[in-house]
Amino acid sequence: MIKFQLKGSKVGNTTCHLSTNKSTCIQECEYCYNDPILLRWKNVGKNYDNVTQSIINREKIPPIPKNKVNCRISINGDFSFDNIDDSIYYIMEWYRVASEHENVNFFSYTKSWQDKKLLPYLNKLRSLKNVTIRASVDKSTGYKIPKNWTYSGILENNTLDKIKVKKYFICQFNNKNSKLYKVPCDKCKICISKKLSHIPVFFDEH
Repeated sequence: MIKFQLKGSKVGNTTCHLSTNKSTCIQECEYCYNDPILLRWKNVGKNYDNVTQSIINREKIPPIPKNKVNCRISINGDFSFDNIDDSIYYIMEWYRVASEHENVNFFSYTKSWQDKKLLPYLNKLRSLKNVTIRASVDKSTGYKIPKNWTYSGILENNTLDKIKVKKYFICQFNNKNSKLYKVPCDKCKICISKKLSHIPVFFDEH
């Protein structure tokens, strides 16, 4: 059964989110912040597993819950299933859902941009006016992202030297010295707004 999670301290109360499990990540990430959450909240991990199996079983993603104006795709997991047909189905399901909910903003960060077979489908999804997807990068992926994509990822020592961009945003959610401390995604809106999708977004090492 595919079940949305309806809120989160990071994403905010107007944002739902839906995730697969870590088996759908194209590679292991040393900065995965979801691991401690899964250790603490076993039911969250079960939900991710159920969503993953449901996609493999070709279940449809349900309508966006009422009163939600934003949807985060993949707080955990990603688009890269073991079987590429499952990956394509999952991406196109998001395309269908986003097309049917034009007043909802969808956003995600993905490392699946590395898979050239999935790239055409990801490009189709991110072409929608209400979908923002950034290429997640770190030292393991390198920084040669596809044309017309925008960076996101972990701000390591030499990241900014590697990408050479003048304008970028660093998430301040966990920075107690910042005015943006504990300001959720639906209040900050940098990652959500399609108009701001050209701005690289980074997160401090954790």
